[in-house]
Amino acid sequence: PSSSSAASDVYKRQVLLRDGAPDPIGHPTRFGVTTRVLGWWSLSAPDRLLSDAELLEWTRGQRTVAVTGIARPERFFDRLRGIGLQFKAIGLADHAPIDLVWLRDLPADCILMTEKDAVKCDQSADPRIRVLRIEAVIPPSLIDFIEERLFGRPTA
Repeated sequence: PSSSSAASDVYKRQVLLRDGAPDPIGHPTRFGVTTRVLGWWSLSAPDRLLSDAELLEWTRGQRTVAVTGIARPERFFDRLRGIGLQFKAIGLADHAPIDLVWLRDLPADCILMTEKDAVKCDQSADPRIRVLRIEAVIPPSLIDFIEERLFGRPTA
């Protein structure tokens, strides 16, 4: 394709900017999506959420390991450092499987991970694991945009 057709293709796409990230190309159709931390849960008790302060208390004096297989593991590790947590960081490849035997034998009293990683551990009710629960906050303008594309008309 010609460079002008390639450039016009860029503007047919939409850009999602997460948590205040700058728009690298000044795209005309962009939406800011943020995340909100809900708390920390245990594989054995997913309905009870701990606050960051409760997590800090739970890990105090314990060998704590943070394990994640997300695209940018430093985002997770930086968040943990930001709340004052001391831990050993283990960054896996994005979407990497988590071997349950390896996890069981991990020398740690506390293991922290993301929900993306926790779904790989559902057969394990390891009481050492706490999982960060977040939710995406989607702007109404993005929902309107999607509905307009799906249904072909503006929403009320």
